[in-house]
Amino acid sequence: MPNRGSIHTSNDVVNVTLSVGQSKIGAGAIDRSGNEVCRLEEIVTPRESSARFAAIVQQIVAVIHEVDLQNVGYVGVSFPELVPPPRRMIADPENLSSDTNPIRDAITKLVAKELGTPMTVEVLHDAAAAVLGEVSLKGTMPGCRNCVFIVWGTGVASGIISDGRL
Repeated sequence: MPNRGSIHTSNDVVNVTLSVGQSKIGAGAIDRSGNEVCRLEEIVTPRESSARFAAIVQQIVAVIHEVDLQNVGYVGVSFPELVPPPRRMIADPENLSSDTNPIRDAITKLVAKELGTPMTVEVLHDAAAAVLGEVSLKGTMPGCRNCVFIVWGTGVASGIISDGRL
């Protein structure tokens, strides 16, 4: 059951956020200042790939309906599997192509089909998303320009910020 946030006007821009884990999917929305305006109850992450993508899309669409499509600026998904980083975040794109991202592409296509309109979706590995969250204004290291963040959960991963960049 969704928790309603406090969207004040139709001009308020929010970002839809999902954290896809091995066991649970959390979904919500934050405003430009990083304040939570909506949070859905976590759901169990389906094991089968097509069911997992359907659950992700269902959660994205549910949050969008809560905050109103016209208020959504961006959809961000953290994902626990190998996700090619956006080109702007990698030094040698020949080693890891970011032109196609099958996870992002599948989610983007399914969300557009469900909503009947295109939506900007970005998918990051969960460690990269975690380190970006921790150096944000609401994180544990706001404004930190150089750090290593280790995620220790079902697996172990890390995110690195160097000179303010992922």
